[in-house]
Formats: sequence, C-alpha cells, structure tokens
Amino acid sequence: MVAFNIFGFPIHWYGIFYLVAFLVWYQFFGLIKKKALFNNYLNLKKLFFYGIEDIFMYLILWVLIGGRLGYVFFYDFSYFLQNPLKIFFVWEWGMSFVGGTIWVILAGIALWRKFNLNKKEFLLFMDTVVSFVPFGLMLGRIWNFLNQELYGKTIETLLPNLSQNIITFGQKIYLFLVYSNVDTKLRINSNLIEAFFEWLLLLIILQIIFWNKTTKNKIKPWVLSVKFVILYWIFRFWAEFLRYYPNKDYFNWLTISQYFMIFYVFIWIILFFVFSRKESN
Repeated sequence: MVAFNIFGFPIHWYGIFYLVAFLVWYQFFGLIKKKALFNNYLNLKKLFFYGIEDIFMYLILWVLIGGRLGYVFFYDFSYFLQNPLKIFFVWEWGMSFVGGTIWVILAGIALWRKFNLNKKEFLLFMDTVVSFVPFGLMLGRIWNFLNQELYGKTIETLLPNLSQNIITFGQKIYLFLVYSNVDTKLRINSNLIEAFFEWLLLLIILQIIFWNKTTKNKIKPWVLSVKFVILYWIFRFWAEFLRYYPNKDYFNWLTISQYFMIFYVFIWIILFFVFSRKESN
C-alpha cells in the first residue's frame, strides 16, 4: 500500500515501517551505550561504544536480504524462478522470519569475529538483539493489516455459532474485518491479533527481563534468546490456526509455516546445547 508520493515516486508503508523499526532499534543500541550496561565485558563494551553503526548496517542488510531470500526459497521458489526480478520488489509481499533469523545470526557471527568477542559476550550481544526483535515484527504485522494480506479465516469457518451481538462488537474493535481487496466475507483480524497479543506482549516481557537483569548485572547469556524462542513458538504456532491458507499450503493438518516453526525450534535447541558446553579453545 502506498502511503504518499514524492515527485511521483511512491513511498510505501512497508518501507516507512522498516525505517521506523531500524531507527528505533538504533536508538535502543544508543541507550545501551549511554547506560554503559556492559562495562564488565571489555570487547562487548567496545562493540557498543565504537560499533553501533556496524551493528546498524549489518542488521539492516542481513534482515532485508535474509528475510527476502528466506521467503523466496522457502515459500514460493517456483514463482520467483519464473519472475526473478520480483525478488527485488520487497514492497509487494513476502518476508520470512526464519530466513531473517538465519541471516541475523550470521551478522552476529561477523560482528563476533570483527570485535573479537568471547563466547559469553557474543551470546549476550545476541540476547540484546533478540530482546528488541518483536518491535519490528509488530510493525510488520500492522503493515500486513494495512495491505490486506496474510488475512485470517472467515468467521463462518472459524466461529460458525458466534452470536450477532459478539460479531457486531468484534467489528467495532477491529477484531473482525471485511478485507475489501479480497472478498466481502467477514474474517478474523489475525494481523492485529498477532501484532498486539503476540509481538507487543513478547516485546514487553523481553524488555522487562533485559533491563531488570542487565542493570543489576545479573543477566545470564542465552537466557533471553531461549525465552524468546519458546514464547515465539507458542504464540506463532497457535496464531497460524487463525490465518487463512490455501489447501496447497497445508501438509496433513499443519501449515508449511508451522513445520518451519518446529524446524526453527529444533535448530535453536541444538544451538542452545552447543553454546551451553564448557568454553574451550
């Protein structure tokens, strides 16, 4: 969806939301530097003192590239194989959380090597990044809502016996919505449900833990990342049941995205055990 035009050039809401997310993320890292949260970790302190611009650029590039390529390869490879230029049309649709995550980890490893972080410092850095990830994902879901994509199932399919009074109230608070660009059917607003009851809630939980533990110098490496994965898996897995998918996106009774979530958690568990081993040369 186009927000406005500048000299005939369309500015999309998608780009605006990405810009807002990255700028707020930049301010978040700047606040960590200002509060000197990691003074007890020499190389991590150097990363936040001298390398905020590096963090910012690495994450922008890796999130955009990884998120897009993840969607291309995991979700609709045949389409993009026939329309390769569409890969660059990021404002239309299609960013993958799993793909973005993989590339963010690679960006973290690049920063790990560049600033010579030890294992504990690297894990604390990744925890710091993870603690603010839900903010950007929340904006992404709001954009999905504005663009009328990734919409929910119809009320008659999901809640066939719902009373008219509840339906009317749900429409007033935008819980139920007609996606006019799709059809005239009343659907559950899965976008805003995910944005506020999934990502906003997750953001608040992680930020409370992060600031409470780091200011008291009691934060343990990898704890935030594990909490994020567990809570994200719970929220996203059940949210998939609210969203409409064509039959081709189902395998048995689960969606392709839900299988990716299972794979995602499995990989994260492996990483948890790898990084939990005793540090050795």
